[in-house]
Order: sequence, then C-alpha cells, then structure tokens
Amino acid sequence: MDDQPSDDKRFAAAEPAGPGATTEALRREIAELRKNEKSLRESKERYRSLAELSPDAILIFLQGEIVFANHAATALFKADSHKELLGKTLTDLNHPEDIEAARSRLNQILLDKKSVPVVERRILRLDGSVRAAEISSAYIHWKGEGAVQTVLRDISGRKLVEEALAESEERYRTLVEMSPEAILIFSADGEIEFANTAAATLFGAGDPRELLGVNQIDLAHPDYRDKANQRRKEGMVRG
Repeated sequence: MDDQPSDDKRFAAAEPAGPGATTEALRREIAELRKNEKSLRESKERYRSLAELSPDAILIFLQGEIVFANHAATALFKADSHKELLGKTLTDLNHPEDIEAARSRLNQILLDKKSVPVVERRILRLDGSVRAAEISSAYIHWKGEGAVQTVLRDISGRKLVEEALAESEERYRTLVEMSPEAILIFSADGEIEFANTAAATLFGAGDPRELLGVNQIDLAHPDYRDKANQRRKEGMVRG
C-alpha cells in the first residue's frame, strides 16, 4: 500500500486556513497590542507619579526646550505652574556665565547618548534670583525622540554653610597666626600638624613648616622626655 498521501489530501493540506482561523489570529494580535499599550501606559503613569513625588527638580529637554517639569522644578524656579516652564531653554534658566558650559554639556549628552558626571551650576529663577544647584543629566527617549533628563538639587543652603565655615576657619587661622603665644596642634601619634609663627620662633625654626612632622617628645628637654612620653600615653588612654 502506498504511504504517500493522495493528491486530494496534499491539496487540502496546502490550502490556506479558512476565514475563521484568520480572524482568530487577528484577534490574538490585537489583544497582544492592547496588552502592550496598557503596559506602556502604566509605565508612563508610574514614571510621572515618581517624578511628581520627587523632592528634586526634574526637567526634560527635547530639541533644546523643556517639555516636562515636575512640581519640585516649579517650586525651584519660582514658576506659578509647570506650564510656565514648558518651552523654556537653557538660556532662560542658567546664569549668564554658565550658559555656554550648560549648552556644551547638553550637546555632549545627545551626542554620546549617556549620562554625565554631576556638576554644580548657578541657575536663574523666573523672578531673577540666583541659586546654586547640583545637576545630573542623562540621555532618554521621549515620545520616540532623543532627549535629556536633568535632575536638579538646590544646594544654596549647603553652600552658605560651607562659605561660613571657610570664613570662620580663616578668621581662626588669622587669630592663631597673630597670637604672641606659641600654638601647636599634634596628631594622635604626637606629631606636629600645625605650628604658628610664635611656635617657630620659640623653637628656633625659620618657618612654621619646619616643625611639621616633628614628634612632641623631641621638643622636650632630654631630662623630661620620659615623663613627657608617659603623659602623652596617659592622655591617649583617657582620650
């Protein structure tokens, strides 16, 4: 008996599926598309929710203009609403002296399609005031196009504290340098880390820097070095 199918069977096998099968395939494809669309929509909604809840300002630049700004950005730039920021450019929001650096950074991100290191910049708010900001930026896709997402953190308060500390340290250093009394600061190992001018004069050094690294035991009279060393050790135990 011939195992080969008859011509009628071969013809039936080669026939395309009927209208019912085609319709079912279309239904499955449409269902899959709807599922993907729903997932994409949910993903966008999650991103927007996270962005709106972020304490840091978030801006998205597309073709050089802002197309998205969260609540924190609205507050940072003193805008009445996020819509007031839409369409603004780097020129509008950066200190005049920082515009070229900001523009170069934006172009580099679009060219390399990756994030760049965090920088500190001066930003210009809509009321004309200037704030210090820590800025991080990365390449993203926005509605099918290459864009730049920028996250800004207001560090004006921190900068003021740093400047105040620096001024305080400078005033302290000036007072110490002007003191007629010898002042030395030692490390935990007993080595000199700081010496003022009076200390250099007292120990016969031409410059305070000549005393740096010298151990306090070496400054004591030979007859008192053992006692000085013992006192240093006791101080380390108490400390």
